[in-house]
Amino acid sequence: MLMVRFSSRRFRRWVYGLLLLLATVSLLILAAAGASYAAGLRVSEPGWQDGLTLGQWRVVRDGCVVASGTGLAVQNIWPLHVKQQNLTLYDCGADDTATADAFPDGLPLDSAFPCTGR
Repeated sequence: MLMVRFSSRRFRRWVYGLLLLLATVSLLILAAAGASYAAGLRVSEPGWQDGLTLGQWRVVRDGCVVASGTGLAVQNIWPLHVKQQNLTLYDCGADDTATADAFPDGLPLDSAFPCTGR
């Protein structure tokens, strides 16, 4: 029979290390949530079903909803695979032409990624 002897000092180091790791990960998640909220991202009904899911989300810029959607599911991180049930883009400008202000972070009108719907 193999006996393993634990040193209380070594055990405490492992526990302190795990607690430090947990605190660091929690602070990173909190910082990411705060930064996304400050950028205008609002989400509801978050969940996890084979990846991150959001029931509803919207992006707000200067009091105007720029984009909103329902049923967002991130299925793969690499390569990125996202499914969206409903996506709506709004023009917050006074004229009929789309401006860079209507898109988050001034994205161009021509997408560099192929966008297809099913």
